[in-house]
Amino acid sequence: SLDGNFSVQVLRRALSNLGLQLYQLGGNDAKQAQKSPEKEQGYICNLQAHWFAVRRISMQWYDLNSLSGLPQTKAKPTTISDFFLNAYLGSLRNTGYSIFVVRGKFPRLYSSLDNNIPKYAKWYKNKDVTSRDKTYDKNLLNQINQSKNGQSVLNNGNNDLMAAIQASLIDQNKNNN
Repeated sequence: SLDGNFSVQVLRRALSNLGLQLYQLGGNDAKQAQKSPEKEQGYICNLQAHWFAVRRISMQWYDLNSLSGLPQTKAKPTTISDFFLNAYLGSLRNTGYSIFVVRGKFPRLYSSLDNNIPKYAKWYKNKDVTSRDKTYDKNLLNQINQSKNGQSVLNNGNNDLMAAIQASLIDQNKNNN
């Protein structure tokens, strides 16, 4: 989905590719999680189009809700104690959230002292992250902005693109005849 609104089936499939499974809290496969939620590794919570995770990292639970910093809407992960976890998940369910237990072999957690951290697992400070407008080709950025504003990007001097489109249309017409 281009807008980030994924169904549970899409999320379930993506997690299965990582060796993780989703089970609805309250279902037969997640009865133990309802009794002792602190014994699990993580949960995914959903209300309408909003998804977020509650995850145990080492011995600490974190609420990884991107909207937790409202009204500023800046992500502020907060900690949850084992004791409060059951009440927190219950309050989410009572307000209409669907809650899923995530089980399986979770990806390895890396230490900041580990020199062999893969790029996808590194943490960066805001000052170390380059904004998109500084990394993308200027011509591409202009085309994206024009497209967002409803302007055509096909006739903006991009002769290679126009030639490729024309060639594909000719090939398509040949195949249809």
